[in-house]
Amino acid sequence: MQKIMVVIPTTDQRVSVYTAISLRKASLKPYRIGIISKSNSLLANNFNSLWWSALSGDAPSWWLMLHSDVSVDGIGWIDKMIEIAESRNLDILSGIIPFRSDSGLTSTAIDCDKWAPRRLTMTEVMDCPPTFDNGYAAEKFGHPLLFNTGLMLVRWEGDWRHDVTFTINDKVEGGKAMVEPEDWGFSRWCRARDIRVAVTREVKIIHHDGSRQYSNENAWGTERVDPKWPS
Repeated sequence: MQKIMVVIPTTDQRVSVYTAISLRKASLKPYRIGIISKSNSLLANNFNSLWWSALSGDAPSWWLMLHSDVSVDGIGWIDKMIEIAESRNLDILSGIIPFRSDSGLTSTAIDCDKWAPRRLTMTEVMDCPPTFDNGYAAEKFGHPLLFNTGLMLVRWEGDWRHDVTFTINDKVEGGKAMVEPEDWGFSRWCRARDIRVAVTREVKIIHHDGSRQYSNENAWGTERVDPKWPS
């Protein structure tokens, strides 16, 4: 029987009720599903702790990170993600998640600039296949993918897992503060090691901000393209 470790990082020990509800209907299969939540204001440190918790005990078949303000609609969504990952022989499958704003921008990006990559909008995402990888991104946009950790499924095998460290990198240049967040840094780390990755909207994801909900199921938003990359 496959074992799935679901990890939920938080900064204040609070988890959205929608996140909790979505976990209750995550699978229709007889998986052994364990859930771990840790609270730490140091985001990358929390991710590292949750990652290494799977290396120090009874190893799962799959490791799944779900952020505490993210929910997934529908019954059996973990089953669907595993089905996609297995059919494509993926190491990592990341859900496409919009930001909590009216822009329609997502945290899935095109790696054309280390400090200011081109973020895909929901309008652009809906013009792509429901699931796509670095090869498709490079062909369509000219550069590979940067993926998000808000809903991220990892096949728990391979020596590369022992070398992972989530890190946030910052710099100030010309009086402007810039950052390479931990998810985009991890994307680049994986690509350098030929880790097989894809992003998907085949599961309906909702990003919560109080009573406001931002979904990945259709084209919406005030921006058709990233305003930092208008052409």
